[in-house]
Amino acid sequence: MIRHILLVCLVFFASKALAQETEKFATSTEYIIKKGETIYKVALDYDLGIEEIVRANPSLTDLRRIRIGKKIILPTTHLLPNAAHKGIVINISEPRLYFFTNDQIASFPISVGTEAKTPTGRTKISQKIENPSWTPPASIREENPDLPDVVPPGPNNPLGQYAFRLNATKNRKWQSIMIHGTNEPWRVGGKVSHGCIRLYPQDVETLFTQVEVDTPVLIVDQPIKVQEFNGEIYIEVTFQNMPEDPSKNLGAKALVCKRVKNCEARIDWDKVHDAVAQNRGIPVKVSIDEVESENN
Repeated sequence: MIRHILLVCLVFFASKALAQETEKFATSTEYIIKKGETIYKVALDYDLGIEEIVRANPSLTDLRRIRIGKKIILPTTHLLPNAAHKGIVINISEPRLYFFTNDQIASFPISVGTEAKTPTGRTKISQKIENPSWTPPASIREENPDLPDVVPPGPNNPLGQYAFRLNATKNRKWQSIMIHGTNEPWRVGGKVSHGCIRLYPQDVETLFTQVEVDTPVLIVDQPIKVQEFNGEIYIEVTFQNMPEDPSKNLGAKALVCKRVKNCEARIDWDKVHDAVAQNRGIPVKVSIDEVESENN
């Protein structure tokens, strides 16, 4: 499986030499659809959520009819959330999970809850469960009264093969939220759950081998991310629900200036505006080149 290279940092299995030697990096990957391929297969091969690909390619209006030879953009580079690089950080807006360990970073597409059902805040991993059974909560049972009291491990279990419980000792809001696999991998990448965080089966298995009990978990909602790399400023925008009028940049200027020193002189605000309006989930360079700045 292909892993992503993040700005400044590395993902598991990525080449350290590549990250050290590449001063300029690709903010996305161009891909040409081959015979027999579906968007789901491409998403799986590149460890992306389908909705990530759709956001990056506004022209993809019918995923069932993708012609052979069509060029698409894959969002294979991501800025890091504004958070401590420790343990698990989940950004609901993307939605993606980042796992920081030692000098490495792994990043995985996820599904989160509909209608703000996935809470934000801090907790930690309290339990690792292999081949979990699933007890449908009352809210889900109301939607589907035919569900059994307990769904045993197996192909019909929506938790998949691996699951993590979150610590609810200090806050009961985590009691019903889990990080787990899924028996519907084609739905990974959007807001589809009742609050839990779902991963591709192969990704949750990778996490299961790396994540220990008591690993800190931070869930944030950051639709605008800003990061500096080799003196250049990048912005990545991933609003799940874009307002009808994004002209006010949705707080982007204040956020950029909070993260970037001397922002007024260094930032091309037209590029910021365009990045917010397009909302493609691809890092965009918004800093003014030194030569351009000197000419002005």
